[in-house]
Amino acid sequence: MGDGAKNRGAGVAVRDGGQGFRFADTPLLLLGHRAAPVDLPGWDQRCESGDTPMIAFPYAPLRVRFEADEPTMLTAATVATLGARHEYVRRPTCERGEATTFFRFKGDTMVDLAAEHDPHAADRPERPVPWCVSPVDPVAGAMVRRVAARVFEDACPADRVWVEESLIAIARRTMRGVFAMRGRGVRVEEQPDRLHAEAVRHVCAHVAEHYGEPVGVGDLAAIAGYTPGHFCRIFKRLTGMPMHKYLTIVRVMGAIDRIPERRGHLARLAHECGFANHAHLTSVFGRLIGAAPTAIDTDGLQWARAGLGRAIDGALPGARGA
Repeated sequence: MGDGAKNRGAGVAVRDGGQGFRFADTPLLLLGHRAAPVDLPGWDQRCESGDTPMIAFPYAPLRVRFEADEPTMLTAATVATLGARHEYVRRPTCERGEATTFFRFKGDTMVDLAAEHDPHAADRPERPVPWCVSPVDPVAGAMVRRVAARVFEDACPADRVWVEESLIAIARRTMRGVFAMRGRGVRVEEQPDRLHAEAVRHVCAHVAEHYGEPVGVGDLAAIAGYTPGHFCRIFKRLTGMPMHKYLTIVRVMGAIDRIPERRGHLARLAHECGFANHAHLTSVFGRLIGAAPTAIDTDGLQWARAGLGRAIDGALPGARGA
């Protein structure tokens, strides 16, 4: 994981990249944040976006020149969509320096999402979005800040599926807004629900059997036979919930069932059920059930299951055809 990496178990690995950078890696994506004061060395140096296309959300005003283009101003009202190995030079314009959250997918997910709006995006995989700067969708901007805070600031490790699914949703919203500004709408042709339902059932069966194992959105999408971005949409439409919520519910259900045999061994229970650590398990139980695992005795197991049902509004996973 590199120097300064923090092992977050079933969560996301976070590392310090120097010069104000922090990174979080999963098999599907790289999430980064840069908080750099104006007196930090390295301004005006040529930088490169990485091996795959990138989306960046600035919080503070920043003057940037992309490759041979004229300098442009990035603000909290804009989003930057850079191609692979896209060169740029940045310079702060206020005393806050730079505060930017950015992410890129390691495969073709960004291309797939852009192709929902532009059939020619697949012909230019290194630059699926032909514009570097566009007005930002304020919801997408708020969402990416929430993800960054959860990953880089929260003491409880962020779940990998939640991070990946959230950033796919943010990328999809961003693409929709960027292409809509140019008068281009969604062109996705959905396959019959029967095929989608079969794929979702297959993934749900896998989760039921392997919920204690580390898993990411890319893994589940590969089992279904779809791209990550496409499967996120299919899964939520057919189950009524995103994958991370479904996986969390299954893991909590499994933990409730194992409480009698693992009483006094909370760390082991957390590990067996796919949680990063006992604190993560306790936090999720408190949020969904309203009690810690240690507070649930044998007579309280049915109460805990009922509390979980209320937490998800009585909706059973897969109730919509999955």
